[in-house]
Amino acid sequence: MTTLRVYAHHGPVPVDFLGPPEPAHLPAPDEPQPLGEFWCELVAQSTVDEPGGSAPGYGKDGAVAPDQWRWDLGYVSGAGDFTVGGFCVLLVDATENNYDYVLISPTGSQFRMLAAGSWEPMTPMPSWGDPAAPYGGLQGRWEQGLSVAEATGIWRIQVFAAVDSEAAPAPGFWANGVSNVALSAAPDAGFLALEFTGVEVQPTTTTPRPTTTTTTTPPPTTTTPPPTTTTTPPPTTTPPPTTTTTPAPTTTTTPAPTTTTTTTPAPTTTTTTPAPTTTTTTTTTTTTTPPPIREQLGFLGTVVLLIALAITAAAAIELFVWACRGYIDVALFATAVSFVGAVLFLLPAWMLIFRDGSVVALLSVWFARLSAGMPLLAAVLAIIGELNCAAGALIVSGMFGTILAVVTIVRGIVRLRS
Repeated sequence: MTTLRVYAHHGPVPVDFLGPPEPAHLPAPDEPQPLGEFWCELVAQSTVDEPGGSAPGYGKDGAVAPDQWRWDLGYVSGAGDFTVGGFCVLLVDATENNYDYVLISPTGSQFRMLAAGSWEPMTPMPSWGDPAAPYGGLQGRWEQGLSVAEATGIWRIQVFAAVDSEAAPAPGFWANGVSNVALSAAPDAGFLALEFTGVEVQPTTTTPRPTTTTTTTPPPTTTTPPPTTTTTPPPTTTPPPTTTTTPAPTTTTTPAPTTTTTTTPAPTTTTTTPAPTTTTTTTTTTTTTPPPIREQLGFLGTVVLLIALAITAAAAIELFVWACRGYIDVALFATAVSFVGAVLFLLPAWMLIFRDGSVVALLSVWFARLSAGMPLLAAVLAIIGELNCAAGALIVSGMFGTILAVVTIVRGIVRLRS
């Protein structure tokens, strides 16, 4: 049996986590409404590490300090699906439970776990978190027999207030940008997670046998029409001659009648049937495995990345200073533009050579934050009357947005090659 643990998340679901459309699962208007609805993914480990789009990795390689021990587990990447045989609601680092829970599978099956149910200390799992200090907390296990086939996809978690409880879950984020759900706003409240136990379903591959096609041409059917017979009517007989006596008598004689007989020969038909034709088709498939993505940058990759980031910072500072001075320092502007060009060359080249997915995902998150944060700085500068500096902040925002677009495009190219 395989045991997987994943944290609960909130907000948009990464594109590669989504499966077929889900059936409706929200409570009816006249039923108790949840305090919140959250989700967790049950997918292959490769999809957990690279969830698609600009989302950061949810696996071990994507975790960063101070949350370097917070990540999700997926099943073996080569499996085609996962069958769930049991699950637990995990309250990581918590000492009490104040909620009822409803779990909804990707196919719409619902499972209810009450706060008054059987809760026990959470089983330590060294492979999920710090091996030297595995996480503790509480776990509520589904006690009934369970078998959920085709369980791959997004599982929904509805959280309801328990009797005499005023607590409410508090959505938050890890340091790498991945969302989480705290059990309350208290600093030591703990986090909501799920544990799945089951087996991987291996994909079934069938190699087709060679196909033999036999074509048989049926013999043609020929009908020979009967011969045509022509019957000549009987001859015409002229009545006996008439003798007329005139002063000079004249005698008229009619010659003997003529009989004609016509014979039509029988037609001859010859038919030739060609031999049957046999066609044999054989299909051969060749699969080429691409080179894997690097798991470590190494010394050279780290140096090149630090140089590119230093040039990026220098370009941003020079563009900002150039704008604050009134756009008149041509040398400063030329230096800044050359630095931007160097960054747009170094970062794509570094990504194509070193191919480290987790570092690229983290770069994308920070470039997006810088691009979105600079307009806020521009607004503050404009309010205090520094209009040139406000324009400079907008120019720097555009520079970060351009770098983010280039990084996203090259990241897509690297995935296609992988």
